[in-house]
Amino acid sequence: MPTAIEFEISADELDRAADEAELLVTGLRDLFGPDVLSGGELTRLVETTIDVAERTSQTSATELRDLAGTCRTRAATCRQYADDVAAYNNLVEAWRRERNALPPGEPIPRRPTPPASPPSWVEL
Repeated sequence: MPTAIEFEISADELDRAADEAELLVTGLRDLFGPDVLSGGELTRLVETTIDVAERTSQTSATELRDLAGTCRTRAATCRQYADDVAAYNNLVEAWRRERNALPPGEPIPRRPTPPASPPSWVEL
């Protein structure tokens, strides 16, 4: 499973891929300047192809950015779980010190409750 850092690296790569997807079609229409002969069926075919390429590029970029957002959310979840585990470990250590300092016969305080299990994709 990816760690928080790996999720963040993936998010950055997905954002770059989204930018590149948008750049693929940038300026296509500008290629049809005054020096280009146009008209007829071929022009309609080229314009339709450019329309489809622009929509596909935009849809792909949007989906890539959505995936980047998911990666960032998962990175935050991984980090939060790591913080929760660290806090739990501190509580357990304090509990052990308190338990070891008790005089004989004193009731042992309840051990701290561990954090809830994270989603299956969380790795520390």
